Amino acid sequence: MLWSGAALPAASARADGTLARGRSAAVSEDPCSSPPVLGHGFDRYGGWKGLRRRATGRFTLRKVGRGFALFSPLGHVFYASGATGIEPTGDYVRDTTSAPYHNAIIARYGNEAAWADATFARLCRLGMRTIGGWVSLPDVERFAGRLAYTVNIHVTAVLPEVPTAPSSLRPRRDVFVADAPARVLAYVRSQPLVMRCARDPWCIGVFVDNEYELAPALFAGGSHLDVYLSQPADAAGKRALQSFFERRYRGSLRRFNATWGTALRAWSEIQQLVALGHCPPTPGWTDDLCVLGEPARRFADRMAFEALVAGRSARLADRALDEIEPAMLNLGPRLVVAPYARPLLRAIARHVDVLSVNNYDVRAVADAILSPTQRARMAQLGLLGFDPFERLHQLAETTRKPLWISEWFYRQARPGVSSHPPFLPERPDASSRAGAAAAYLDAILAMPFVVGDSWFQWQDQPLEGRFDGENQLIGIVDIDDNLNQPLADTLGRLYGQAIARRYGSRR
Repeated sequence: MLWSGAALPAASARADGTLARGRSAAVSEDPCSSPPVLGHGFDRYGGWKGLRRRATGRFTLRKVGRGFALFSPLGHVFYASGATGIEPTGDYVRDTTSAPYHNAIIARYGNEAAWADATFARLCRLGMRTIGGWVSLPDVERFAGRLAYTVNIHVTAVLPEVPTAPSSLRPRRDVFVADAPARVLAYVRSQPLVMRCARDPWCIGVFVDNEYELAPALFAGGSHLDVYLSQPADAAGKRALQSFFERRYRGSLRRFNATWGTALRAWSEIQQLVALGHCPPTPGWTDDLCVLGEPARRFADRMAFEALVAGRSARLADRALDEIEPAMLNLGPRLVVAPYARPLLRAIARHVDVLSVNNYDVRAVADAILSPTQRARMAQLGLLGFDPFERLHQLAETTRKPLWISEWFYRQARPGVSSHPPFLPERPDASSRAGAAAAYLDAILAMPFVVGDSWFQWQDQPLEGRFDGENQLIGIVDIDDNLNQPLADTLGRLYGQAIARRYGSRR
């Protein structure tokens, strides 16, 4: 499906993307009635008429200058600005059926349809034209024909759990089971939003997973080398690991034993191992920092196998989406902020149209955890850094793919209450929060390989915490549905400049 759209003629555009007779390039036809930019209006999907490519009837990706861009189904350039969680329920308070945001919007508007109309008007003023992740089919229906949208699924969740795996934030899965392709295809076909996306030109594409546990990462609890070694003999993942080592060492047990300090007499003896190396796989940074100190060949083995697992998972998802509708964009598995190795990123990139990353500014946490020696070691091993802007350049350079920032925010501190989780970027007050957001957005709008970004999330989380305890002041609106200022005005100003800044010189 890479870089293609279905050969569906667009009713309002010619095959070369030029406007049909009677349509003025200066007139906006989008539901926001957006004012023209540099003398050009917007098509019905929010695509800017000042830069055109061939219309395909679906959202597509094209190279533009030194970077990439999305183009609307009518062939006009589109920047996917938006937020996640644009829905009326908000978060339920942990272990209750109480939804404070929903209570507030019903009291304010009377019903969810009126909330949707008011919210759409706000999104227009904010310059946001896309529903980001984490919405349901009813949420999409509320904004049908008004906002482009994305779909979230969890492909790896249908694969068998590895019950012997080290503890982790999420279950670890065996991607090598023989029926994995059939499982994934059946799952994808069972998702109503995916099936809607397959026939709906307003759907940009599908995020195929979310923060899948890939090492090294804060909550991974060891690499997949550790995970699959923990399995019983002859489990699918453990057989795949043995085959990996045989190929990697070209059948030389002597070299393998020298690298790992083992004394195997046959490759089959890997089936009896439960661990390799001396780094206990545990959640948090303990195992990652230990692995950084391992001999380079051991680290390279771990990362090469991690890339094999990541590539296998990405391929399963891509083939399933292609089976259903090749024109749907594969937006990838929404990677968590982590010091990934480049082979892993390239393995994923081969099977996605867009590399999506939840790109939070965690520099303060990294500064507190990593010593100068460890930072130097990470650079020596070719791992990604933690500066949010540097890592975007590293991701683009490594994968040669367009990037979607599928989550980002700066939260505001709660007076007298600790924010959970503790490691995400926080500012002490509303003014400094808006300033940090302005600097972030200003930076990414200058990056020609970024095709969209989604603020996480539309509304603040409840003080009491949602299902997992998160209680952050992160919303563009507060729990009573009031715009959080000056953040909202800041985002609106910068998104309002996005098209002219990014594409004005490309006319």
